Amino acid sequence: MKNRSLAWMCLGAILAAMLACLLYYCPRLPETVASHFDIHGDADGWSDKRSFILVIMGLNGFLLLVFLPTILFLPRIPHSMINLPHKDYWLAPDRAEDTFRGVGTSLLWFANWTLLFMLSIMLLTFRANLRADPSLSNWFWVWLGVYLVYVMGWSIAILIRYGKRLPTADP
Repeated sequence: MKNRSLAWMCLGAILAAMLACLLYYCPRLPETVASHFDIHGDADGWSDKRSFILVIMGLNGFLLLVFLPTILFLPRIPHSMINLPHKDYWLAPDRAEDTFRGVGTSLLWFANWTLLFMLSIMLLTFRANLRADPSLSNWFWVWLGVYLVYVMGWSIAILIRYGKRLPTADP
């Protein structure tokens, strides 16, 4: 339960940091902003500031609308819609509550890491647009690497945790 509470607090901190970034950087951005960068970090797509901010807010809002209801209503989702190895075993009445708590907490951490990645990209993009010649720093690749390592580790942890074989029946 402690892990789940920490995950909720982290989510609140990430959302507060996103709001703080928006409030700090939006007034400082030029009216036309670099909104896309090539593989070298050079700006190759432009947008008006208002549309750019709306896209950022919309994308992060969409992520919250995907993650939060899934996490909060996981026990109410029909079992047929849940993709989990050996789901008959893990969703059996005597195990279902613990399984939903564990999967929900895991999804909450996944949401945190996804939103943290989005925050880092948002911050890098804002900072790039404050330069005369907007370019994305190499920190983008660092953050992308960290996020991808997390996603792989998270996936492996889920498979290890829930991929164990069902107990065999005695002959």
